[in-house]
Amino acid sequence: MPLNYYAIAQEQRYIVEDCAPKIAVVSTECIDTIDRSIFEGATVFTIAPDGRSGDVAGWAGSGGDDAAAPDLDIGDRAPAFILYTG
Repeated sequence: MPLNYYAIAQEQRYIVEDCAPKIAVVSTECIDTIDRSIFEGATVFTIAPDGRSGDVAGWAGSGGDDAAAPDLDIGDRAPAFILYTG
C-alpha cells in the first residue's frame, strides 16, 4: 500500500493499521522521518529512489537462492493491493 509522504502521522498510522502489512518497503529518503512504530509487527525494508541501494537492492543484487521468487498459490480473485485515496 502506498503511503503519501504528505499525510500526517495519524493518517499514515490509520492506513497501516487498517491493512496490517507483513512487510513494508520504505524509501531511504523517508525512513528517518516516518514514525516506525506504525509498522509494528511488519518487517521493514528500505530502497533508494534509484533502486541501487537499500535492503531491497541488496537482496535483489545478491543473486543467491534466497533471491528467488517464493512459490505461492495465489488465486485470481485474491486481493493483492489496497489503494487508499482519502
